[in-house]
Amino acid sequence: RRPALWAFQRWWCAQYKQPPGCSFEHMPSPIPPPLCTCNQPATMVRSRWCCAAGDGGEGCAFELPIDEERSELLNHARLHADACIGTAAMLSAVAHGPLNGFLFVAPAREELGVFARQKLRSGQAIGELGGPRLPVHPFLRYTDRAVVIPASGANEPVFIDTGGANSPFHVPRLHPASSVGCAGNPNARIEKWTVQDAGATELGERMWLVASEDIEAGAEVRVDLKAFDGGYKRPRPRDDGWRRVR
Repeated sequence: RRPALWAFQRWWCAQYKQPPGCSFEHMPSPIPPPLCTCNQPATMVRSRWCCAAGDGGEGCAFELPIDEERSELLNHARLHADACIGTAAMLSAVAHGPLNGFLFVAPAREELGVFARQKLRSGQAIGELGGPRLPVHPFLRYTDRAVVIPASGANEPVFIDTGGANSPFHVPRLHPASSVGCAGNPNARIEKWTVQDAGATELGERMWLVASEDIEAGAEVRVDLKAFDGGYKRPRPRDDGWRRVR
């Protein structure tokens, strides 16, 4: 064993230019090096960890990609706490209704509403308005949660009974977007999307909730007052600060 020689921004065998020098080469690293098979600190060579003795016969064939962002070792108590927090958050998110990747249902000011699970971009489709589709005549009696689909041609207009108040049977809640609230200054809209090449037993159009502006995570999502009631404007609800509620 001999002291190494510093040259070209790394350590070399002091006799690397003449025999009986070895092929030792070591580049200092800003992160702790792993141990190679020889049980010695490895060295950085061409963006990889290698045995410091090189391939001259004295070392081993150890080679490993360099991970400059090495994972932090977590204790079991912290892992357990993180799992409990995630479970509690999921149970809270589904306590009042269904959820998808973008929305969850929670109490709003007047009734249940929908809130963003993550930051939403303007123009992003965030959920389909679902529910039984019924003819406007004679089923449309309670219009608070009715979304009328504009008729095309001679077709009779139908509506989506998002709340289930007009349906003669129990309606399971499967679509979080169906609980969206209304406001005079909305941040989302409802769009009618035509389904291309829809079969005889498939829906020819779907109604989607689309963000009309960037929406921060945790913010409530609301549409215009005319989105429900078949397009008839209802009395203006209280709009005092719902955008700031999280």
